[in-house]
Amino acid sequence: MSYSAITGGQEAGDTGIEHGKLMIEFAEAILSSDKARLDAARDAILASMGSDAVVDSAAVAGLFNAIDRVADATGAPLETDKAEMTAELREMIGINEFAATKKALEGDKIPSSAQQITR
Repeated sequence: MSYSAITGGQEAGDTGIEHGKLMIEFAEAILSSDKARLDAARDAILASMGSDAVVDSAAVAGLFNAIDRVADATGAPLETDKAEMTAELREMIGINEFAATKKALEGDKIPSSAQQITR
């Protein structure tokens, strides 16, 4: 399995996950403002995997959005043991850059390593 879809989006392909390309498109469609794109993504999941998969996919997306917002809103820090366990993965997918970019944007300074992410 490849983690490239986390930050690479649709260009990452299936990433070794069955129907991965459909799931990536669905996630990106949810975050877009294009209703036709979202409808097409739902229809593709329905045609390929069935109605239960449409419901499950939407539920996962909704729960992730809610859980992520709660963590952000409360300022919940990443626990030390989880930070240690995920250090290599976070570095590999570039997720550490998100926090650096957010902090820099708040101070109106973008670190050079994060400039590609914000463009």
